Amino acid sequence: MAEAKVLSGAGLRGQVAGQTALSTVGMAGAGLTYRGYDVRDLAA
Repeated sequence: MAEAKVLSGAGLRGQVAGQTALSTVGMAGAGLTYRGYDVRDLAA
């Protein structure tokens, strides 16, 4: 049987989920842009 892995914490902070040239997440983890436009403006 496989050994269980011990997790040191919850969350994904600092993990790269994927890379794209279409969108970026702000440096402080706040804000999201799509092709240079703030997604809040696009959703309005």
